[in-house]
Amino acid sequence: MYQATSVRCQLASGHFSVIHIQGKEALSDCYEFSVTLKDQNRLIYAQNLIGERAQLSFHDNTGNLRSLTCDIQQAEQEGAQVSLLLRPCLARGQDLQQSRVFMYRSRVEIIEQLLSELGYGRWQIHWHSDVSEAVLPAVFVQANESQLAFFKRLVAELGCFFWFDSDGKEEQINFAADFAHTPFTAAIVSIEQTKREAMAGKDSPLTRTWQTVMPAASYQNHGRPAQPLKAVASNDPYQSPLALNEGAKAQAERQNQKHTLASSEQFFIQGSFPLIATGHSSAIPVYWSNDGFCDDLTCVAIEHEGQVYDAQNPELGLKYSNRASLLKRASGFAPTFPAMPELPLAFPAKIESADRYAYLDDRGQYQLRMGFSHNNTEHLNHTNASPAVERMVPFANANQELSTGWHFPLLDSSTVLVTLLNNDPNRPCIMGFASEFGQDGPVTSHNKHQGRIVTPSQNELTLDDELPNILLQTFDGQTKLELNAATSGQYIMLAAQYGLIKLTAGQYQRWIVQGNLIQKHGGAFLEKVKTNSNVAIDGNRHLQSAKQQIARSKANTTFSSEGDQHWQTKSQGITLRTEGAVTIKSQGSQLNKTSGGNYRLQAPNDITIAGTGSGTMTISNGTGGFQIDTAGNIKAFGNKVTLGGPSGVSFAGNVSYVMPGANAPVSGAAVEPIGVGQIEILELENIQHEGEAIQYERDKPDQVRTVKVKVTSESGAPVPDVQARFEGQSGFQAEGISNDDGFIEFEGVPYFEAGKVIYSDEEDLLMKSLAADLNRAFEKKQQRQVARCLQRCVDYKELKSIFDSKYGSIDSHFQANFKHPDTQDFIETLLLKCGWVDSLDNTEVFYSE
Repeated sequence: MYQATSVRCQLASGHFSVIHIQGKEALSDCYEFSVTLKDQNRLIYAQNLIGERAQLSFHDNTGNLRSLTCDIQQAEQEGAQVSLLLRPCLARGQDLQQSRVFMYRSRVEIIEQLLSELGYGRWQIHWHSDVSEAVLPAVFVQANESQLAFFKRLVAELGCFFWFDSDGKEEQINFAADFAHTPFTAAIVSIEQTKREAMAGKDSPLTRTWQTVMPAASYQNHGRPAQPLKAVASNDPYQSPLALNEGAKAQAERQNQKHTLASSEQFFIQGSFPLIATGHSSAIPVYWSNDGFCDDLTCVAIEHEGQVYDAQNPELGLKYSNRASLLKRASGFAPTFPAMPELPLAFPAKIESADRYAYLDDRGQYQLRMGFSHNNTEHLNHTNASPAVERMVPFANANQELSTGWHFPLLDSSTVLVTLLNNDPNRPCIMGFASEFGQDGPVTSHNKHQGRIVTPSQNELTLDDELPNILLQTFDGQTKLELNAATSGQYIMLAAQYGLIKLTAGQYQRWIVQGNLIQKHGGAFLEKVKTNSNVAIDGNRHLQSAKQQIARSKANTTFSSEGDQHWQTKSQGITLRTEGAVTIKSQGSQLNKTSGGNYRLQAPNDITIAGTGSGTMTISNGTGGFQIDTAGNIKAFGNKVTLGGPSGVSFAGNVSYVMPGANAPVSGAAVEPIGVGQIEILELENIQHEGEAIQYERDKPDQVRTVKVKVTSESGAPVPDVQARFEGQSGFQAEGISNDDGFIEFEGVPYFEAGKVIYSDEEDLLMKSLAADLNRAFEKKQQRQVARCLQRCVDYKELKSIFDSKYGSIDSHFQANFKHPDTQDFIETLLLKCGWVDSLDNTEVFYSE
């Protein structure tokens, strides 16, 4: 249905009638109009129009109008006609692609930054709803994503939509989270027209359609589900691969469900209604609905078409028609949760740390600088170029109470390859790493038959396929464990070249050897047992020492054998010493025999030699002696027997003499002791070290090193001129002062020295950190951050002095970064609060238009 409508276009050179128009608009999208103007007087120069501003206005027959401020993105001139392509400034972002990292920014702040980069002023941006992103993952990476696509994604993640209008001079962009905050248009038809059409019984231009409601798309995360997930059927064409936490997952599902429910009932208006605008609500005449429906509707999309009635008289207007798609204003509409962009499979990055090893947080995650960060518009300092990043490892923990996994920590400046899990720019992951140019790897052409793991301290695990053997060792092989040691065949070598080996077991140690067990000691051998020690040997046992051998016990000592026992010394005697009595018992005969020398019994008291009376006792030296038989007779024999004493000799009883009877000597049985073998010469074998460790030639690390410490403020800005000292655990101390990049270098620190950094003046550190935060806020023109910095309880005169000396006059920073009149009240209040001006009359010192 076409009706007369006037459409005009205002350029810098004047107002022009539109003789042809075709365009489309949609909620949360850039509009596009192709218009043809009549330039009878040749006032337009098409070559100068690209990037200029144009004002497009639609007029109805009641005097109401709708206007849009557009960006001219294409212009062609043919005679008196000029064809223009009009789009918003936001459309410029379609051709601008960025790769960068965002730190400590909310989505709202990033959206406003993107708009600022595309040419929008702060006064052109309007938020009509309060938004919260507490449950959403933090924004991290924009990787090969256009400004426009990135902008749309962030707005949709907030659950918001946007639309355009004009204040008559400049383009305005609006954001809202529901239709309740959309403005109303003027009446799309007048009351008189409504009455005429109702009386005439004209057909309603409004049509309505319904769509079956199906559940919204379901989101899955990486966590192991407690119960099996059920497949959910959906008519929603969007299926997100994005892994979300529980809070964000619930928000995304609610957002998709609201969109599906709101879109289940759609309305279409077709005719000539130039005041209908995307993102605006309209009151619908009652007679347009057969069932009395009279709800307010909000426009979500429009298609425009118009052709002039008379090309020679364009002021007569256009034959104009549009088709608008609308939803109920009270439908609770929300945009669908966005799909992730097509991102690169992987891109390079570099590990950044303040010391030798990569910085690791409590979860073992890294900080790094993306390979595209040199083109980044964000100023991100060393060790602060990214949030914590995960790393792929050969084995990782999953639902374990204790730490489980396999992790070799990276070093500072390591080159890594980063991928984005599930195509999610907010979840990067280190997938691998490569050696630097000129850095020799642990395996080269010289040892290509080996597989090696070597740490910075030269701890090493080598699997050698040529020998073959497996070697685990510390620096220079000082301690090592080698399986199938090359120099000695197939056996295990456990060596500590300059230290000790300690084997500890809580219960048992078992050594099982099928052949011989040989222990050789170059020094002492000490064995301590708390309870009992048992040695069971099936064959012979030989204990041998080159010098002294001592056996001691606090209680009893027993030597027992089923056969004979022989005690023999080669060149010296045998001495038995005891504090108590010595008892020798035997069931058979006893023989004491000396091959040479004397045999002596000596005691300070009595010496008693007694028998049981069942045998004869003979004491003889071979020529004379005594004999006592079993009847008690005593016989003294010898060549001459003399009885005498100083007091005489007494006999009790009868004494008989046999004269001249013979007194023949009596001899004992021949003594033949059991033969004892001679003791072998005691010669100990030489103790030799066999199976020496194979030494690898390496350069030893420096004995001292330089420790670098980064001093940053709360916002991550470098803090210069801060004095500190490094105190090591051994008492070592070094002093330093931070440079303009915030780094303090402590030189001469022992290589493995651990310690702490102590700042000389904590109050000075606080003031300089606050000045660094304030300078960063000025650089980024962050009004809120400036206010936050100036809310501290500090001496603001001292703060101003520190700031002026390091970053230049704070006056010039206020003047350079906050020029717009809207910020003057804010600046004046801050200056007065800080005591930098006495009254609001003196603010011209800091602020000039």
